[in-house]
Amino acid sequence: MKKIKSLFCAANPLDTVHLSLDKEIREITDKLRSSEYRDAIELMSAWAMRPDDLLQSLNIHKPQIVHFSAHGSPTGEIILVDNNGFAKPVTTQALKFLFSTLKDNIQLVIFNACYSKVQAKAIIEIIDFAIGMNAAIGDDAAVDYIASFYRALGFGRSIKEAHEQGITKLLLEGIPEEHIPELWVKHGLDPSLCRLIDINEATSLNRGELEHLYKLGKQHLESHSYQQATKAFEVVLEKGSKTSDVYYYLVLSILGGTRPKLVKLPTIKNAEQYLQIAVTIDSNCPHIYGLWALIKYDYYVLNHVFERSPSWNELFNLSKSVNKEHIREITSHIQAPGNKVWDFFALL
Repeated sequence: MKKIKSLFCAANPLDTVHLSLDKEIREITDKLRSSEYRDAIELMSAWAMRPDDLLQSLNIHKPQIVHFSAHGSPTGEIILVDNNGFAKPVTTQALKFLFSTLKDNIQLVIFNACYSKVQAKAIIEIIDFAIGMNAAIGDDAAVDYIASFYRALGFGRSIKEAHEQGITKLLLEGIPEEHIPELWVKHGLDPSLCRLIDINEATSLNRGELEHLYKLGKQHLESHSYQQATKAFEVVLEKGSKTSDVYYYLVLSILGGTRPKLVKLPTIKNAEQYLQIAVTIDSNCPHIYGLWALIKYDYYVLNHVFERSPSWNELFNLSKSVNKEHIREITSHIQAPGNKVWDFFALL
């Protein structure tokens, strides 16, 4: 899985007001750990950040997110640390040139610092997205906003949604600073369409994991836990294991426990679509034709509903060589006595 790297650049010079930097990174870490795609974001930190440390860190890590947690000045400077631990202002022009030179894979720059709107606005000429504060912001607001922002990213949300969730957190907590964080976007981009985490990649499963999930689905089916079985087979299909038997077992799961005659038409159509795909993948599968014939007869014939081709009889004739194991599977999950196909299978 490709990881998204976030570089947390912390600076609280000796001659400036104390910032809750440790609380901020702790809250971010906790929110990421409890998110769905927690393994997709790697949070790295660099403390007492000096200008040259910033150069070094960007060269080493090549992050997708650069996160400044520091003081900002009303004149548009970010306050880092000098060699003696005291304040070292860095101008917007210097930051802009820095990111022009070392942008690499950077997609988002976060300025969790007072009066950082100026920096964010300048940075989006180079970087796709930036977050800045349009005024002074309190520690609690800064921490709550950004921790909620990261949590949303960790759940696969877009940058726009993450920003909105951060604002929502402030509103829910009754912190009257929800107007201060601002999201800035490079011209032509849509933050609602940008997810830093590739959800499909983040949730991809290897062959062993797919086989395990397939077996788990069959176990759920055997124990008549049909909803759990359905979820398991749907994930197997979604992640790429599209065999005829996965579709077959998915149909047993979505119909299991309920007679086809009593099922609603949309579910019947879904079942038929899955079975059509299954026989397209493998036409030598009498058990799939048998299941399809049973569903066709029980729903369409016994409910006096118009039956589209193929007919239940055509499908039934293709199922005559079905083995007893598959017959047991079908009749144990779909009870339809009085159905010609079901009765025939039950007698074998």
